[in-house]
Amino acid sequence: MFAQECKENGWLDNAFIVDTLVEYSTLKKDIFSEKLALIGFEEIAPQQKVLCDVLKSAGLEVIEIKPPSGKANASVVAYSDRNTEIKAAAALVRSHLQKNTFSRIGMVIPKLHGLRTEVLSIFEDVLMPGAMVSESSISSQPFSLSLGQSLIDYPLVKSVFSLFAIGCEPFAISDISTVLRCSFVKGYEEEKIRRFYLMPAYANITDQIWI
Repeated sequence: MFAQECKENGWLDNAFIVDTLVEYSTLKKDIFSEKLALIGFEEIAPQQKVLCDVLKSAGLEVIEIKPPSGKANASVVAYSDRNTEIKAAAALVRSHLQKNTFSRIGMVIPKLHGLRTEVLSIFEDVLMPGAMVSESSISSQPFSLSLGQSLIDYPLVKSVFSLFAIGCEPFAISDISTVLRCSFVKGYEEEKIRRFYLMPAYANITDQIWI
């Protein structure tokens, strides 16, 4: 059924692509250029080798380009806590950049979704120590995180969810704090001082309030 559908639609199964190329290379040699370069292959499959042999016999030059081999120095370092480890990683990145400004450094951080704020803060402190003084923009950061900020972490969105939460039973004290500190809530500029003094009033109350 699959083969019939492929035939009716003019589709070609991946498994038959190489065989089809072998067939066409013997009939229409001009569909290929004079040179074929194989790049990034860890190994050449038997089916692919047949295609290469056919192309060679047809007069094409087939070359395999392998990346330069190099020896990497690997080491394992243990740290007492997560914060110290992230700071050490940021310091290592900085030392490499000081040696070569154009270095491209990749770092894999497990469970980044739960550490994004902490990693971002530490890397800004280490790699951009003058950012707070010079008010550097986000576009001037010498690094980037592949994981974007969660929608709920944006102040406006977080404030909206906190407002909704206050209308539920029970609601958390943290939601009151978020709303009181939110500049998006109407009257913030006129009431921010009074809101600031109101916040400590909830400090000793249980974490949840029933209304």
